[in-house]
Amino acid sequence: MTERTLKKIYYKIWWEVIREFNLSPIEVLTICLIDGLSRQKGWCYASKIALAKTLNVSPQTIYSTINELITKGLLVKSDKKLEGYKTSLFAPTEKWRNLVNYLSNPLTDTL
Repeated sequence: MTERTLKKIYYKIWWEVIREFNLSPIEVLTICLIDGLSRQKGWCYASKIALAKTLNVSPQTIYSTINELITKGLLVKSDKKLEGYKTSLFAPTEKWRNLVNYLSNPLTDTL
């Protein structure tokens, strides 16, 4: 058996957010993953297939989950051309980030 190095991703999940937006477990995992992956460059560059593999779900589940998160106003989509190929990039909306930042620092941030 070969050793693998796993990248650790930690994310706080607030029950208030889950209730506020009526999020399913896969929606919570998806938006947390996209939020984490988009922090450095502003957009999540992972493909939907890569996101599906990471979360151990089907690509169709990721497609429908992303569409639901866009409908709820928690994700935005941008169609870009990268290396000659059209691809969709995703990022959490300010609505999501502001709420997460507020819950992380309730005494210093305001909504």
